[in-house]
Amino acid sequence: MDLIDFFRYFAALAMVMGLLGFAWLAAKRYGLPGIVKGASMKRLAITETLVMGPRHKLLLIKRDNIEHLVLMSPQGATVIEGGIADGFAKALSAVENDTHISAEAAHA
Repeated sequence: MDLIDFFRYFAALAMVMGLLGFAWLAAKRYGLPGIVKGASMKRLAITETLVMGPRHKLLLIKRDNIEHLVLMSPQGATVIEGGIADGFAKALSAVENDTHISAEAAHA
């Protein structure tokens, strides 16, 4: 075998891998019904995780714009707080409103 033959084999392998990667990205972006859902079709996401100890983990799970705080342990999953409706966004807007009001009072 020649060095040119090795180059051809690796070039063909790289091209096939590139085409597979492109097909995977296209399927992920546009979604294939029953195989891969598009990014806009997802209803469930894990927003945050926090390790509490070697066997306990807190998860903030978001479903249909409602968050649920779940504790995972060896005994199973326990819902600590459910039905949190975008609590971070509400808290952030409250802080921004308080800052805006304080700035207006300082100018008065």
